[in-house]
Amino acid sequence: MSDYEFYYDEYQESEYNEEENETTDNERNVQEFSQEPFQESPREESPQESFQESPQEPFQKPPQEPSQEPPQEHSQEEDNLKKAKTYSDTWQYFNTRDPQHPTKVVCKKCNHTYSKSTGISTLKEHLKKVHGIVIDKIKKTQTKLNFPRVDPWPKEDMLVHDQALVEWITVDLQPFSVVTNDQFINLINTLDPRYRIPGKTNIKEKVKMQHFLLDIISFNERHNTINITNEIISTLAEFKIKEKVLALTTDNATTMLAVGRSIAEKLDDDVMNSTFGHYRCTAHILNLAAQQGLELIDNAVVKVRQLMIKIKNSVIISDELRKLCKCAKINYLKPELDIRTRWNSTFNMLKKMEKMWNGVRMLVIRNQEVQMLMPTEADWKIIRVCFRIMVD
Repeated sequence: MSDYEFYYDEYQESEYNEEENETTDNERNVQEFSQEPFQESPREESPQESFQESPQEPFQKPPQEPSQEPPQEHSQEEDNLKKAKTYSDTWQYFNTRDPQHPTKVVCKKCNHTYSKSTGISTLKEHLKKVHGIVIDKIKKTQTKLNFPRVDPWPKEDMLVHDQALVEWITVDLQPFSVVTNDQFINLINTLDPRYRIPGKTNIKEKVKMQHFLLDIISFNERHNTINITNEIISTLAEFKIKEKVLALTTDNATTMLAVGRSIAEKLDDDVMNSTFGHYRCTAHILNLAAQQGLELIDNAVVKVRQLMIKIKNSVIISDELRKLCKCAKINYLKPELDIRTRWNSTFNMLKKMEKMWNGVRMLVIRNQEVQMLMPTEADWKIIRVCFRIMVD
């Protein structure tokens, strides 16, 4: 045994006499370190020189080694404990850094120790049985990946969305073409990528037009512009639709034209309804034009009208015409009278007479009263020309 080794053995006996039976990593490191000067030294040294130079190193080196390795293991255990603490409140009642028990987990209430590898369930059971502390179970949360869905809604949900869109278009007085607007489509796709906007035709089919009679006014005053305007505005205000009314449709009377202008001004001043419009009834305009055209064949029309009145008012003549139409293998059509305010009623009356023409001619031969009212062939030529004009 060299002098260095003998000296170190004495050092070990004096400083670590309580741990004689343990062979630590520090002792092995010191033994290896004691041999290094003899291997690396380029010159031979006497035992006396080695004894004088090396005693300082054994005292410095052993304390350095224990201070490096345990902190690394301890820091790793602390990281594991920190992770556990983030998941359970159990660790609030246990100390993992007790200087008296560095390798143990110590209960802060009763100083009972457990191994650091003890499961969390055992520690919970200790708190519950010994100290009456119940730790709630951890509610594990799972990260949700919020990827937007682009597949369309089921049919039932699509119908609900469509109905909401129809209600918005109706209440907000939007045109059906709004569903083709690029900005509107972009807005809907941003709010709900799964909704497929229906086309303009589909929206029209879903809208059901409703007709309501708001009021029947007993008008005892003069039918002038002021009185008619006041009554209409009063009715709109009563039903709270002054800002929603779109238009007024009337005939072409001069008074009604003035009423339309007056109502538009009042609505614009009262509720800023600048979209209100007054429209002349197209059917009324067309009827006036048709009536003027029918004046050209007025004599022929008068004869047909009188003949229809005769057939319609006589049950005997009507039954006889029905039998004659059956014999001629033509359909019997119930006579129809025209109304002056409806030009198409005149057209229908003349058309029925034309379809039963063969039956009517046989009726004229057998009935003298009908013969006096029968239009001439010249009249029928004029009527047929009028038919082509009306159809075209």
